[in-house]
Amino acid sequence: MEYANALRDEFGPMGYQLPTKNAYDWVVRLGGWFNDEMAYIANKLSINFSYDNKKTVEKLGIQFEGQSLEKVLSIMTHDMIEHGMLEDKRPRV
Repeated sequence: MEYANALRDEFGPMGYQLPTKNAYDWVVRLGGWFNDEMAYIANKLSINFSYDNKKTVEKLGIQFEGQSLEKVLSIMTHDMIEHGMLEDKRPRV
């Protein structure tokens, strides 16, 4: 929900549907019996993900300090739209 909340103000008015509530684990697991996408998500529910950008900083010299979660997610979402991973619903200028 944290990511959806961070993107809602910018992308919601453009027509992107962002979740407003968390789903209970048991609902997702039950849905996984009937839907392959939900089954994929259900298998990930008990996994704690953590990421380390140490190699990016050390080998490429890229620093990530000073950027808010909202800014980073906005940049990533715009990039996904540019590369066709998400439908482009942005207003044309």
